[in-house]
Amino acid sequence: MNKKYKNSPIIEAVCEFRFIPSLSWDPTIPGVIYEKIKDIFPKKRRVQIQEFTFTAEEKGMKQEVKTSERAQFLHEEEKIFIQVGQDVLSVHHLKPYSSWSNFYTFIVKAFNTYREIANPTGIQRIGLRYINRMEIPKEPIEIEGYFNFRPYIGENMPQEISSIFSGAVFNFEGGKHLMKAQLKDIPMSKPSTGLSAFIFDMDYFTASPGSVNIEDIENWLNIAHERIEKIFEEALTEETKKLFN
Repeated sequence: MNKKYKNSPIIEAVCEFRFIPSLSWDPTIPGVIYEKIKDIFPKKRRVQIQEFTFTAEEKGMKQEVKTSERAQFLHEEEKIFIQVGQDVLSVHHLKPYSSWSNFYTFIVKAFNTYREIANPTGIQRIGLRYINRMEIPKEPIEIEGYFNFRPYIGENMPQEISSIFSGAVFNFEGGKHLMKAQLKDIPMSKPSTGLSAFIFDMDYFTASPGSVNIEDIENWLNIAHERIEKIFEEALTEETKKLFN
């Protein structure tokens, strides 16, 4: 994010493009893309991706698991990489997160290369997602002292809580763009550390196919990042931000 924290809580940032399905997909496309970007992403491997879908039926919800193969091209230190599959491209930045300007450069490079080689007809969905992991040196904590984005518990309800989960979906551009924000606590890998750990997950995405033109991608990315950064800053109290500085 543009505001630089010495101890950034970002554990992964992802930008994913899903393109309008094409009948002319060529399985050699990932290899051609690699030849174009191997100076930046010299390492390559194949990965299996599992996607879960839910459909409503008379007897209830039906879950299906779809497995697909993608080509993965990695930067030298493997903290930044891209994944290419049929009608899908994603760019990932693991911790330590560098900066938005750096991540943005990799996203645009990957997108323009994919566009040049695969020639997609349009964008079905684009999403920019930031996953943050925060460790607070108290156990348990008074959550209102650390998060402005949190579940509300009425005074007549039980006040001893063993776990929390809070979520919301925010509308932008008249509902054309959405942002899903989720906060949840997670167990520490080692018990009795005196720390409380939380995941704050923010995903800004398009709500319908074709709502963003291919030519407007760079502008969309910057607007999406600005909105994610604003909600991140507003969701945390100054006490929490001190932990990152």
